[in-house]
Amino acid sequence: MRAILFSIILIFIVSFVFLFISFQRSLTYFYTSSKALENRINAMISLYNDISNDAKRAVEIVAKRACVAAINYVITNGIPLNSSNETLVELMVNGTINGNLQPLMENSNLESWKETLEYLASLQDFFVVINFTQIKIEPFDSFNLNISYKIKVEISDKKIKANLTKEKFDSVLLNVENLEDPLYPLNTYGRVVNVIKKSPHWPNYYSDNTTNLKDDLNNSC
Repeated sequence: MRAILFSIILIFIVSFVFLFISFQRSLTYFYTSSKALENRINAMISLYNDISNDAKRAVEIVAKRACVAAINYVITNGIPLNSSNETLVELMVNGTINGNLQPLMENSNLESWKETLEYLASLQDFFVVINFTQIKIEPFDSFNLNISYKIKVEISDKKIKANLTKEKFDSVLLNVENLEDPLYPLNTYGRVVNVIKKSPHWPNYYSDNTTNLKDDLNNSC
């Protein structure tokens, strides 16, 4: 009788130990899986933030280059742009004017930037789609352009069933100082050139004292 009771107790203990070990393994697997999922989601959010921040810098750099390309086009061809705002947007997005690729914009437009970012994300097993829409270029003041845009970012993970889609409106100010003013060569058959230079007197001008204005004229400010 004692032997039977001892065997039952031993079986119970062995079963309990087995169940405990199995339960521990399940908890460990669940924790590991949850942690891996959390890490991938955090990586996805971090990737979105990096893209969003880098987009702002990319828009500013590409827009500056687009301005230079547009100015070169006007000076080289001796004709004004049909629509400067729309042309600058075309240059920024595709690197073209009227569908013709401009050398200065080759591999330096928003499409190139998008392709690079999407490729780099794929190396981390993320599938990314970036789209710019509603790009507008408007004068902000005498020395700055305001560039507003809408960016949509779609990120999906190739390893887990998770995705993130966000869109937002943003804008950057582009300073045009030190760029060549295309009106001078355009209206003088290329004989006169002048860069956009902010006056050291700006905006201190007085109707009864033209000294600052004369100084600006003498120094092409």
